Formats: sequence, C-alpha cells, structure tokens
Amino acid sequence: MLRCGILFPGHTTANQAGLIFDAIGKPTNEERKAMEISSRKWQELGEGYKPRNGNSSPSSNLKALMPSDVPSEAISILTQMLVYKPNNRLHGVDLLTHKFFVQLFSSDPGTRANGKPVNCLSRKDMLEVKNGDASFTGTTQSAEAIPEESKQSKQRKKDRDKD
Repeated sequence: MLRCGILFPGHTTANQAGLIFDAIGKPTNEERKAMEISSRKWQELGEGYKPRNGNSSPSSNLKALMPSDVPSEAISILTQMLVYKPNNRLHGVDLLTHKFFVQLFSSDPGTRANGKPVNCLSRKDMLEVKNGDASFTGTTQSAEAIPEESKQSKQRKKDRDKD
C-alpha cells in the first residue's frame, strides 16, 4: 500500500528472497531455525545470496524502498512486522494498537492519500480490538484489564534488543 505496488517483486523465489534479505538482512542460524527452513530450501535461497546494498541497517533499507513522503511511523511498523522469528513479530492487538494506526480510530481519522475520507473505523472498533469482540471470542475484557503494553509485546522487545 505504501509503495502502491508489491514490496518485494521477485522474478523467482530466490530473487524475491534476495530482495527480502537486502531489505531486512539475511536471517541468522537461530532465525532460520525459528522459521523451520529446511537445509535444502536454505541452500536454494540463501547460500548463493550476494548483498546488493552494502552494510546498511534494515530500517534504512526499508526506507529506501518507500516513497520519500512515507511517515517514519510506517517504517517503524514495517520494521517490527518484517521480522524472521515469528514470536518477535508485531502482531494482533499490539499491531492494531501501534501508533501508526492511532489516527484511524480517532474522532477525525482524516483522509487517504487519494483524498477520500477514512470513515470505516470508530472508537468502538478500537475498544473491540483492545477488549476482544464477544461475538467472535465469547468473552471480553474491560479496558482497564488490558495493559497499555502487553507482556508479549514487552518480551518481543527484550528479544529484539537481545538479537
């Protein structure tokens, strides 16, 4: 969406893997193990990889893939979503309540890049995200019961800092 096109438009599986490696770095042995990549598949995708972008940091590589007007919050959320270890990825409530989406749930959500208003989400939708949708889960939590930053989110941050 941010690029108005495919983020990693590979011509082959190996080419696409190379584009991903260029953007977020080549996965470590530990990350490959967490993703359960077979040795055969890794030989196909990773062994012949040659970096095309020097030694830049993953967030600066992602920023280089985006138009210049993409906000830093968008790069931040992408950096937290595009993580090899599944348990370290931003997901679920933590994803939907990321500061990048705050405006969508505000009383004046603003306009899209095409000038059309964003009017599909409400404060009630945000509360359902935070508290759970009883029609789906059968239970909800009170807003007070949901900490601002979940234990899972804190653990992912610790794990990312450790890596």
